Order: sequence, then structure tokens, then C-alpha cells
Amino acid sequence: MKNKYKRNSGIICICDNCKNEFIQKTHWALINKHNFCSRDCYYEWRKDYKNCPRWNGGEVKMLGYVFIFKPDHPFANDVGYIKRSRYIMEQHMGRYLTPEETIHHINEIRNDDRIENLLLCSNGSEHLRIPHKNRKRKKQLEFNFA
Repeated sequence: MKNKYKRNSGIICICDNCKNEFIQKTHWALINKHNFCSRDCYYEWRKDYKNCPRWNGGEVKMLGYVFIFKPDHPFANDVGYIKRSRYIMEQHMGRYLTPEETIHHINEIRNDDRIENLLLCSNGSEHLRIPHKNRKRKKQLEFNFA
């Protein structure tokens, strides 16, 4: 007579890192999206940034701007991101922008990076000379409350 309390020993899975077959408990194999034969394989697999659960295709939004992951770009920040508007303007012009050059969004929507919405300014002072709707509105509010 068979032992009715004997549990299933598991199913055969393939490790996502080393592609070796191993036996995994059935409920773990069904719950997890990825299966690994050891912790070393898991850590090796996680070294690739695209396998990180928080990877969002290389786009990050901060302060209304969209940053894209370009680690080989000469003006990328410490983590490897640059503003998408700068990158689009560089592709349009066919050269890298200098650090002094700034990009102005004509409709003042920071994540609207269509080339017809972008304006290249040679420096920050030229960018400040462009009239901004929000800047005028803030000055009017300060004037009314002061």
C-alpha cells in the first residue's frame, strides 16, 4: 500500500542563468517567474541591470523631465542617465551638445520631447530671456500678496 502522506518531490525546472536542469518544489516553481538552481546563479543573473525588477526600459522621470539610460554618453550623469530632450536634439543636429547649451520646451511641458517643441539655447542667460507664462504668473501672485 502506498503512503498517502508522501508529497510530490517536485518538478524539473531549468535555471534561468546557467540553463541546467534541477528539481524545484512544485509550489515554488508555479509561484516564481524565474527559477534558479542556487543563490550564486541568482546573484549572477541579477548583475545585469535589465533583470532588476525595477528596470523600466531605461526611462526615469524626475522633476517632470524624462531621463534615458545611455551609460556610454560623454555627458551622462554618475548613474548613466541623460535628459531625453538633450538626446533628441543631439540626434537631430548630428553632434553632442556642449554643457553650456540648454533645451527649452516651447509649450513648457517638460516631458513633451517632440523635435518641433524643442528650442536650442546657446547658454542659460539666453534661455532666461525667453518669456515664460508660469514665471509671469508667479510674479503677479507675489505682487498681489505682498
